[in-house]
Amino acid sequence: ITFSPAEAVNIFLAIRKMQHFSQLINSSVASTFMKLNTIVPPILKNQIQNSLDQIEKLPQDERKINNFDRLIQAWLSRHPVTVQYQELYREKPEVRTVEPYFIEPSARNRANYVIGYCRQRKTICTFTIDRIVGDVKIEPDVYEVPGDFNISDYLGSSWGAFADKQVETVKLRFSKRISHAIKETLFHQSQMNEMQKDGSLVMTLKVNNTGDFHAWIMSWGKDVEVVEPQKLRNQMLDT
Repeated sequence: ITFSPAEAVNIFLAIRKMQHFSQLINSSVASTFMKLNTIVPPILKNQIQNSLDQIEKLPQDERKINNFDRLIQAWLSRHPVTVQYQELYREKPEVRTVEPYFIEPSARNRANYVIGYCRQRKTICTFTIDRIVGDVKIEPDVYEVPGDFNISDYLGSSWGAFADKQVETVKLRFSKRISHAIKETLFHQSQMNEMQKDGSLVMTLKVNNTGDFHAWIMSWGKDVEVVEPQKLRNQMLDT
């Protein structure tokens, strides 16, 4: 297999992003870098070696890496997994048997997620892989992914990897101070921007109104105001 310089850089950047999600030593990431290093121009080899040197300094967590590898194995072979899963606001972990439909990285949360059918909840759920307690157990039976499941459609209105809330139309007003920077960045595929006469910008989104989305709004501090819906506006004012 040969790659053009642009293709090789694309792979390099993709691996860099993948490494940032876990911040742990991952042998498969390191080996991918090493294989890529055999076919790229010298200037890129130096950057890859720098990345490998950085990986060697990261902490190790064999249980998490092994769990991630088992989830990949189960996903590709269509075997369900049983895990002890720690919900964010629950005191104790609970047993979940999941049929993995997809593994999704989130740049916003620096985490990886498994999206699949939960046999206990009888619906498609998103699980943060780092919240799995103990070891992933691969079950012997085999499942089928529904023919109408499409990850792009499923996450089309999501903000990150979670699509468990109703889709709402949200309008945000960004201050004049940052409006031009906001205008140049596409944060979501539904995004529509409208510059105002006073220099501010109103952004309209159709998104799942999740905690991740709330956190993103709050990250802009006083430079953003929720225009609608009123319920979300009240929530942001209370925080």
